Amino acid sequence: MTYHTIGKHFDFIVGPYDTANWVNYFNVLKMGDYRFCFAVSRKHRLAAKKELSVTDLYGEQLIMVKRGTSALIDGIRDDLMRSHPQIQIEDAPSHYDIDVFNRCEQSESVLLTLDA
Repeated sequence: MTYHTIGKHFDFIVGPYDTANWVNYFNVLKMGDYRFCFAVSRKHRLAAKKELSVTDLYGEQLIMVKRGTSALIDGIRDDLMRSHPQIQIEDAPSHYDIDVFNRCEQSESVLLTLDA
């Protein structure tokens, strides 16, 4: 897992993680809070909107980290699947990398991410 390499390959991590299970590996210092947002390519039909409602995502492919990465994101996924089946959800790896961003650009998918 990525957090096993903190202090070796990098010194900090920003993400939607539940850090309670990390205490066996290192000390955790909360440095801030972030909100979830949606990222789209510049040419996407939603790119010009300042704010989105959930219904704006109807008919869209929404890419999210895979289930089990974050309890909070799992809750968002469950709510969307239950209340908004018009949104197609696709799994991404537990950590976004350049391939995930490129996939969103090429497929014009919407990416659930943080405002960091």
